[in-house]
Amino acid sequence: MVESFGNWFRDKCVKAGVPGSIHGLRKAGAARLALAGATENEIAAFLAHTDTSQAATYTKAASRSKLADSGFARLKNLSNSSDPLDNER
Repeated sequence: MVESFGNWFRDKCVKAGVPGSIHGLRKAGAARLALAGATENEIAAFLAHTDTSQAATYTKAASRSKLADSGFARLKNLSNSSDPLDNER
């Protein structure tokens, strides 16, 4: 019986004592591509998908992550004055 590549890879990971699966590597690759600005079509090609519906999941998550990062970056522009808010002591 011919083993699938995914089963072979999982067995090698188990033997090496490390977590891992082909599915996990594909997901990680798609996420990295999305964070790097890859298009849905590019991600779908990487995943060997014929449509972009799954790839859209990764681009949307990357967009949320980038928006959160840019939002937090704005906080550094706020003044964190050490002056007391209430000058009456």
